[in-house]
Amino acid sequence: MSSEALGSDLRGGLQRCLFAGTNPAGLGPAIVVFVGLFAINLVLQGVLTVAFQLVLYGTDFEDRRQVTKAAICGLFPAGLAMFYLSWQLAKWRGGDPWGVLNLRKPDFGRYGWPLVIAGFIVAMYALLISVVSVFNIDLAQYTPGPDGQSPET
Repeated sequence: MSSEALGSDLRGGLQRCLFAGTNPAGLGPAIVVFVGLFAINLVLQGVLTVAFQLVLYGTDFEDRRQVTKAAICGLFPAGLAMFYLSWQLAKWRGGDPWGVLNLRKPDFGRYGWPLVIAGFIVAMYALLISVVSVFNIDLAQYTPGPDGQSPET
């Protein structure tokens, strides 16, 4: 297998930085923008959770399952709003959003993508096996009930 078949990003991943974003605003303003975006996201997610709870389930905020469902419903619109705001802020001081946000297709080459996908699957199975081993979960005995709990619990 030739080295070009793996792509420059996969071959150089341990020798060079894969994130090569450009930011004409500088490090200080970038940190301030990050903290601001983080705070806005928290507030927006809270507002959307309350809005979806009121629209979908009414005023019963005691049922944690319904509030959790309302919070999950708010993730997508909050994500879209944050992406739009991030895109606009990346233009600050003449920045190119594609460069500032480092939005580009990774160069993994012809054989790199299957390797990345296989590596992800192996890592997820290793994580699952580790969790099952550490917590002594007997998968043969675990049958989820209607709420996702084991019938014994």
